[in-house]
This record gives sequence, C-alpha cells and structure tokens, in this order.
Amino acid sequence: MPKGLWKRTKKEICTPYEALAQIYDFVMRHVPYGEWTTYVEKILRKFDLRNPKILDLACGTGSLTIELAARGYEVAGADSAPEMLRIARKKTRSGKAPVPFFEMEMQAAHGSPTYDVVLCLYDSINYLLSLRDIASALAGVTDLLLPGGLFIFDVCTENNSLKYFRDFTECEHGDGFSYTRHSFYRPRDRMQINEFEIRFDDRPGRWNETHRQKIYSSNEILSVIEASPLEMLRMYDDCSFRPATEQSDRIHFVLRKPSSTSS
Repeated sequence: MPKGLWKRTKKEICTPYEALAQIYDFVMRHVPYGEWTTYVEKILRKFDLRNPKILDLACGTGSLTIELAARGYEVAGADSAPEMLRIARKKTRSGKAPVPFFEMEMQAAHGSPTYDVVLCLYDSINYLLSLRDIASALAGVTDLLLPGGLFIFDVCTENNSLKYFRDFTECEHGDGFSYTRHSFYRPRDRMQINEFEIRFDDRPGRWNETHRQKIYSSNEILSVIEASPLEMLRMYDDCSFRPATEQSDRIHFVLRKPSSTSS
C-alpha cells in the first residue's frame, strides 16, 4: 500500500485501483485465467503465430501475464495503475518465470520494444470512455506491433450490463478486509458504473472508488477499427470461435497489423 494512503482516517475518495489493488485478486477470484490463457493460445495457433513475443496491456495484477510466462511465452505486462503493477511485481518475484512490468496508458501506448502480439483483455477497452480514446489506443498498439502482428481485445456489451449489472450489490469479507460493491448501468449514456467501499481491519477509515466503463455497440468499435491502421480479422462470441452477435455478452476482436505498415 502506498505510503500516505494509511494517513487517511475518514471516508476518502480514491483514484481507481488506489485501494482496490490490494484486494483485486480476491474480488476477481472467479475469473478462470487458465482458461483465458488457453483461449489466447488457440487464437495464436489459429492464425499461425508460433512462439510470439507478447505484451499484456492493461494487465492489472498480472495473473494472465504470469500464466503466459509459466507456459513458456516471452511476455511483458503494462498497466496505468502503479498500485496494480506493485502487486504484479510482487507476485512474479515468487514465481519461476521473470516477467517485466511497466506503466503505460492504453490510449497512450507507444515506444519500444515491439511485439508479435498485444493483448488487452477482460473488458479493459471499456474503460476508455470515448471513441477518440479507442482510436488513440489502436494507433499506439499499431506502433507496438511488428508487421503481421495481432491485437486481441474484448469488450463487454450492453446485453451483459443489462443482464448482470443493471442494479447489483455485493458485500464480501476477506482476510483482513471487507468491501461493498454497487454496480449499476445507465442506459441513457451507456455507462456501466461500479462503486466500491473498502475497509481494512488494521487501518482506520474507508476507501471509496468509482470505476466507469463505456458500453459500445459493435458497429461503433468497427467504425474505429476501419479508420485505424489495423486490419479487422475476426469477431468472436465470448471465449469461443462462434461469430459474435447482438446477443453476445462479450465480443473478442482479432486485428492484424498489415505487413506493409511500417513498424
């Protein structure tokens, strides 16, 4: 936990992941990262990418990044939240495969080295709150990809928000903490909102975080892809190879950097 955070003695508004990072793996313990990794591997085989160098963009606490490394891939993780990266680095120090983690905004992805594959999974793109931000992310990912490389990302759909998060509250207790999460969806502006109140048993105060996700239609995403340097390959329905539909809860996009595009 960053120094200074514990100086707070009352209800405080935190930036996203400032406090949640400490309990994120508990909150997300239902996510089958092994199965997600296997799905990524199937996509790589489908598009004949062998032994690719991978960047896991918006990697969070690095669970999928570390799983990829454990399966023998050369992989790095990037995230915009220093607190999440701190947890990721702590986790990888106890593992057999060293993984580099560094700070990077999705909409300002840039620089070197370059990669055969860039991943941005578990609806991280939904945290970009405008199509302009998504366009910036695609431009940056293009810069990070080698010619012929793949960008694999997913988005949650309005169908998902209406089905699971229209108005949902959960209260959970873990080892040394408790939290309440209120999730709700605003159809008018297609905004999915998750409000967390977190308490730590050995620290005073409460920490409140609000996380916002913009829900886009597939046509909106496709329009940004069409205007980007990347080539659209496939849209898949929720960790499958079925074509995505309007009823999909989650859509996986597979894009490619054309070989003729300069790196």
